[in-house]
Amino acid sequence: EMEVMPWPADRGVHGDMIKFLTLARPKVVAWDVILDASREGDGDEAMGRAAAIAGRAGVSVVTGAVSDPEGAGGEGAVNDGPTQPLRDVRGDIGRVLGDASALRPFRELRENGLYGFVDTPPGADGIRREIPLVVRIGDELYPSLALQTLMAFYDVPAAEVRVRLGDAIYLPTAVRGELRVPVSAAGRFLLNYRYDQDEDATDF
Repeated sequence: EMEVMPWPADRGVHGDMIKFLTLARPKVVAWDVILDASREGDGDEAMGRAAAIAGRAGVSVVTGAVSDPEGAGGEGAVNDGPTQPLRDVRGDIGRVLGDASALRPFRELRENGLYGFVDTPPGADGIRREIPLVVRIGDELYPSLALQTLMAFYDVPAAEVRVRLGDAIYLPTAVRGELRVPVSAAGRFLLNYRYDQDEDATDF
């Protein structure tokens, strides 16, 4: 008889997956999942420990966070781990999506891994054509999950990222020089879902 795994799965399963992936030595393991509230049992500790082991092996673990309009996430600034706000910012951060607080990874994971924000609000017609690459929590800007993953892949600390709202986000990398990711004045990146070009027509 096949055993059915309960859902949501115990976080020890996530920890086992991180340890398994670490054996292959990827640069980054990114989870597009919000793992905020602590749970009973030893799953939180197991996943946090796996993230710490991965980090010592040179593998960054990145998980999701989300802005919290209800304020249940506590204070805006929570710097009890490696994730740091982006401080070299020019432009009006009041135009950037955000809230006073956030739902961040549970403590053991937050202390041993990175997180990035997964806020992706739809446009007026319900379609997501732009994603925020930065999210405002309180008076500070934090990277999105995508940007944090890119930063981890190229070993770019938050202190070296330059955010120029209405222009681009600049990441100095050792292997590819300075990367430039264009963003709107609200810190959003236009998604290129499809770009086909031939002699007869162009799809936009």
